[in-house]
Amino acid sequence: RELVSEYLAPGETLMNLPLAYGGSLLVTAHSSIEDECPKGAPTGTVQEWRVLQFRPEHGTTNLLQSVTKVCKAPEGSTPREWLRCEAMGLDYTKSFVSVVLAG
Repeated sequence: RELVSEYLAPGETLMNLPLAYGGSLLVTAHSSIEDECPKGAPTGTVQEWRVLQFRPEHGTTNLLQSVTKVCKAPEGSTPREWLRCEAMGLDYTKSFVSVVLAG
């Protein structure tokens, strides 16, 4: 199934951090249509995509640095969010650094 349309659609901005030498680091959340959560996940857990992009100070770019999927449990659950490391959208971003920055 093609999932690119899920994480390329407009999403919710979770972080837009200005960078010292211009531009910003942008992390957005995007809904996932997948409704089956991993075994043991609390009732009410949903999945969403997290997208990491470096935005230039001038101009635009459509380059994505990282795309990962997370599970979000209901308020009060522990852990509240966790990574679905088997569900990364971009092969070249499967590194620990990208995972940490996107979470």
